[in-house]
Amino acid sequence: MGTWAVTSLDYEGNTSFDFLGETVNTSFNGVGQNFDLDVTFTENPNEYTTEGSYDIVLDFTVNGMTETETTSVDNLEGEGTWERNGNTLTFDGSIIDIDVDVPLGDTMEMGEATIVELTDTTLRLVQIVNEEVTEEGITVSVDLTSEIVLTRQ
Repeated sequence: MGTWAVTSLDYEGNTSFDFLGETVNTSFNGVGQNFDLDVTFTENPNEYTTEGSYDIVLDFTVNGMTETETTSVDNLEGEGTWERNGNTLTFDGSIIDIDVDVPLGDTMEMGEATIVELTDTTLRLVQIVNEEVTEEGITVSVDLTSEIVLTRQ
């Protein structure tokens, strides 16, 4: 319980979809920086709030062509409920949206994550997502691995 500062956010993955009869494959790697982002967890009720901002440096490759972009995520606010079952944390909502803006602009919510480290001062979560997302009539397969590190304030 308490307020935790996000100190690290990294993710990588792949997407693929068919567009006009051709398969488009994308790989991406995002690294967070310039964090001013806090997550506060409460108990009874099990709720969380997220406030702040950060930048994400996203390298992505679409059919062999690589680009890098930096995006600022400002005034991020979120809230929801959480539940812990062993080393699994489940969130109703998202403590942080993972931007997989490659190529359709969808975001993946961190709905369930595995606790890989929990001490008095550090919480490290890993999420693995393998799913299909449909946007604008196009189905995209997404494989994503993300890690977020939080430090108790």
